[in-house]
Amino acid sequence: MIRSIALVLLSSLVYIGGTLNASAIYAAELPTDIESFHFNPPKDGIPDNTTGGASRNPDRCRHQETATKASNITLLAPNSFMGHTISAQPAFFLYAEATLAQKVFVNIENERGEVAYSGYQSLPTDTGLIRIIFPEDASSLTPNIIYKITVVPVCADILRPDDPALVGYVKRISNLPFQSTNSFRSAFEEAMMYAESGIWYDTLVLLEQTLRDDPTFGSVNAAWNMLLAIGELTQFDLTLNAAPVSDCRDSLCSLP
Repeated sequence: MIRSIALVLLSSLVYIGGTLNASAIYAAELPTDIESFHFNPPKDGIPDNTTGGASRNPDRCRHQETATKASNITLLAPNSFMGHTISAQPAFFLYAEATLAQKVFVNIENERGEVAYSGYQSLPTDTGLIRIIFPEDASSLTPNIIYKITVVPVCADILRPDDPALVGYVKRISNLPFQSTNSFRSAFEEAMMYAESGIWYDTLVLLEQTLRDDPTFGSVNAAWNMLLAIGELTQFDLTLNAAPVSDCRDSLCSLP
């Protein structure tokens, strides 16, 4: 694969107070041509999903727009193809826009009804990207088995039958379709390889990591929104929260 890589010349290295400007070198090493980034969706589709039809609930917190968006919260899961991962305990992302919900109920189970994780996670008050993480005691995903991700914004003190549900799917693949090495010069370069192989969730994680390192780097932001568009998700101005969503398992986050 041909990539456009900015050359870093010794004569152009920038020193500030006698210290090498690491940010300048980092930016220079990243591929700069967005045409180098391609996501090839996997051929396996998602199960028929009747959850998430648009609703006209006057309660703004319970307003459902699509299968992956409700209560001003979007689950970053593709709407038309299976989301692949190579991770045994992958990270998932939500994007919240001034939501009224203060926590979400997350359930991840396979088509056999075996639950990998079920619990509450709190939401920060700021609008932005939110990372849902597996707790240490969560089960690993079994390779080549489809798992359903259900995220329910909790609009009151307890779950109610009319709370909306965001639904996505994930399948852990057992083998990387490319030769894995430790020679990637950046998370973005690694993300490009995962994207070409159609591995959705890991590509998101690597792009998010790159954006945290340098949120102003244009090619990374463009690649992020290109990925969202391919997954039939609304693009947004990226705002990164400083901390991941906490795993709420205390009395305040449990059902009474």
